[in-house]
Amino acid sequence: MSLLNQVLRDLEKRPRPDATQPPLRLAATPPAAAPGASRRRRLAWLATGGLILAGGLALWWWPQARQAPAPVPMLPSAEPRTQVQAVTPESATPPAPVAIPREKPSADKSSSTPKMAKAKAPAQPPAPAAPKTPSADDLPLHISMAETPPRPAHRPKPKKTKAASRPPAQLRKTPAPAPLAQIRRLIAHGELSLAEERLQQRLRAVPSDRAAHQLLVGLLLRGERRDEALAQIERSLTRLGYDDKLLLLRARLLADRGQTGAALRDLETLLARHPDDREAMRLVAALYRQQGESLRAGRLYQRLTALPGAEARDWLGLALSLDEHDPTLARVAWQRVLTAPELTAAVRDYARRRLEDHP
Repeated sequence: MSLLNQVLRDLEKRPRPDATQPPLRLAATPPAAAPGASRRRRLAWLATGGLILAGGLALWWWPQARQAPAPVPMLPSAEPRTQVQAVTPESATPPAPVAIPREKPSADKSSSTPKMAKAKAPAQPPAPAAPKTPSADDLPLHISMAETPPRPAHRPKPKKTKAASRPPAQLRKTPAPAPLAQIRRLIAHGELSLAEERLQQRLRAVPSDRAAHQLLVGLLLRGERRDEALAQIERSLTRLGYDDKLLLLRARLLADRGQTGAALRDLETLLARHPDDREAMRLVAALYRQQGESLRAGRLYQRLTALPGAEARDWLGLALSLDEHDPTLARVAWQRVLTAPELTAAVRDYARRRLEDHP
């Protein structure tokens, strides 16, 4: 612009014709124009046109220069830290064409003014090519945080597992439980832990095996594990509903723990179902004697001695229960105790003294 102003000032400094001088009368034939003046006029117009063209180019280039430089595509690293959102052809927009200012035609269209040389307009930018799917090479390396999509949650890759050679655990066949004969042989050989483990396995496989329940309780009692045996009896009775042997064992354990009332209830239930159960009658009679009910105990011992195959301990219980209430029947019982070979010498000596006291 400064060059244009300088040219205009030079044009103003040129000498102008004096208005005070009288006009010259031209001859019939006009003189020929000086060749130097027309050349200077042409140069002035050319300079003016060049300056206007340069100004137009400057106005077109300045907005382009102020825009942010386009990122230079670089090859991404092996492990890019920032994930780039994939660009689809639909989301890609072609760049907007840049408007180029055109020179307005001058209002002065004098025939004497030579035509200004036409300046070539800058070439139009080529039409944008059809969008294509960008590859990894077209992605910029540096992306602003505003353009970075949210990082998805880390999902570990599924591990490849080899095909199982065996069927799943649900489809595998459960090993057959050990037979009771084998478990009894283990108990006979003193392998109590292994026998208990096999019994537990058998009860898991066959929960309603009554013999296995009884054998497990007896194994616990053999190891003096009374509390565990009592808990197992409760579980077994819950599973089986009723069992004579387990009910009798529970009554014995309850009696040993001093729970006489609970033991008597179990024994009375057992005697109601099996009135001639010798073990139940002996235990009930012993509990009656502990509570001081000798007559009730004596009646039970009378029933025991009346059964075929009465034992010496039954006669001893009868003699002790009726010694004060029925001396005649007690003397008969002491005589049977005195002749019983399975009793100890101390018991026989005591029977002899009782017979001497009651001749």
